[in-house]
Amino acid sequence: MSTSIQISTIQWPCELSDEFKYDLLKCAKRRTLFEQNDSNPSYNRPKGLVYILAGAACFYFLDKNSRTIFGGLISPRDWAGAAGMKGGYNHAPGIWMRPIQPLDCLFIGFDDVERLSQSHLEMYKFLYFANQEIQYKWGQVQLMLNHNKQQRVAYALIELLALQKSYIDTYPRIPISQHDLGLACGLSRPRVNQVLQEFVRAGFISLERKYIGIVDQSRLEAEIDDVELIFTDPRKRLRKLD
Repeated sequence: MSTSIQISTIQWPCELSDEFKYDLLKCAKRRTLFEQNDSNPSYNRPKGLVYILAGAACFYFLDKNSRTIFGGLISPRDWAGAAGMKGGYNHAPGIWMRPIQPLDCLFIGFDDVERLSQSHLEMYKFLYFANQEIQYKWGQVQLMLNHNKQQRVAYALIELLALQKSYIDTYPRIPISQHDLGLACGLSRPRVNQVLQEFVRAGFISLERKYIGIVDQSRLEAEIDDVELIFTDPRKRLRKLD
């Protein structure tokens, strides 16, 4: 266990004993990368549980030709990987992740999870609730597929904006490429570029080298006023930062 990580600093998905938390964190390793895809080293596959400490990553499926089929965003305080745990093996071999902001996370391998489950029945409770929380995010992503590309891009930008702890300039600047933004909202790069150009003309954002500047946050947020935010609303996290 990393000596810098304390039980109290982790957002646990449910009520658990300190003994279980301590034993789980003893198995945790600090990671930034996982097993890489031979055809594209930027794609990483976690074979275990992941807890995001800092940064953000897209989780998505790849087909056998490494084409993206589905995407979603995970960020600090998210647990991921619980759904892939069955008999100690990852039963979702097509699930990969791509960091879109510098990633710092805790990693607990499936073998350690299975071993701990033999001595801690709480493991099953933990896995259930950890999976429930991430399912809310996946559920919202599925709903977003029913909305237009402008709303999907705006939603992803607001999610990313909520990760910005502070900014020096007159407006926040999100460090992300158009390709990675497309992964975060399930759109191709040309479609993302088309929407971003519309937002620039409307005065919502500015496009800078390796950054997207949020010039008018309130108008950007208004783009998702009619979106079905049944599972998660990224604007609530923004309100906590104000």
